[in-house]
Amino acid sequence: MVKLAVVTFLAAFAAMAVARVEPWPFTAWRLFSQRRGPVSVAPRPYAVSSNGNETAINLGALPVAYRQVNRLLVKFGSYSERERKDLCEGERNAGHDVAGIRIYRVTSRRHIEDGEPVTRSTRKLRYTCPDLGPA
Repeated sequence: MVKLAVVTFLAAFAAMAVARVEPWPFTAWRLFSQRRGPVSVAPRPYAVSSNGNETAINLGALPVAYRQVNRLLVKFGSYSERERKDLCEGERNAGHDVAGIRIYRVTSRRHIEDGEPVTRSTRKLRYTCPDLGPA
């Protein structure tokens, strides 16, 4: 009986890897197993103060519930107005003075220049969070 369970689990594990589907606990560990190229694209949130200054949001400093927010930012455009505002409230919940949040699409290119690794990034504004109003 145990042998059948192990064989079934391994067969399911292999099938999920071939199908490139990753329901828990069947993962292909893509984060660690795929080679990354010189160009990466990711959403990045920036806090906007009341005087208009932008500061990159340190996601690691946010409350635990907001630390995986980059996964949510990828689909930010498909969320309802209420869901967007809830997501944007994370920085304020961390105790910061925030008038708004801007989400940029950041493209980073890594290359070697004079024997040293260099990263150049460009950003394009994708979304502006709804007015958060007074804290």
